[in-house]
Amino acid sequence: MRALQPIESLVFVCQGNICRSPFAAELFVQLLPAPIRPRFKVRSAGLWGEERAPPEEAIRVGYVRGIDLSAHRSRRLSWADLESVDLVVVMSGEQRRVVVKKFGWPAEAVLVLGDLDPEPIRARTITDPWSHSEAVFEESFARIHRTVEVLVRELTARSIILEEAADSDRDEPFLEDGVGVGHGAD
Repeated sequence: MRALQPIESLVFVCQGNICRSPFAAELFVQLLPAPIRPRFKVRSAGLWGEERAPPEEAIRVGYVRGIDLSAHRSRRLSWADLESVDLVVVMSGEQRRVVVKKFGWPAEAVLVLGDLDPEPIRARTITDPWSHSEAVFEESFARIHRTVEVLVRELTARSIILEEAADSDRDEPFLEDGVGVGHGAD
């Protein structure tokens, strides 16, 4: 059986890195419990475009949801992003295919965020609100909020389980042939 591995480094990816992925990354960090927040390395990137600012609708809807996107500038996903991440989180199945094919990234290490939606869904894709109304931004960011809450809950539980297992390993005497080392007869 494969051992449970920690997932503490993530990159959130969307098409242009100006709306969905920066919102998701900032929200993820905000929702992490404070004691474990320093363990996580989180960033965002896009499949194309660089140095673009989020549209005003994204900034307004993000602000209402407690996320300030005003200083964000888009960046393109690179090999350097992938070298040190445990999980790539994308907004669509097509983005997942691109990350797997273009970068040769293992499919099991790429998550379509929409798959975590606790509400019934019509599609895996989290709608790209770019060039749509503020209402579409609100709908998209609401879905991201629901799914990121699930992701934080799952990864927090995983982190706590691994931490407790590591603590347990340190607390228990090493057993060899059923006898604790240093506790057997000489």
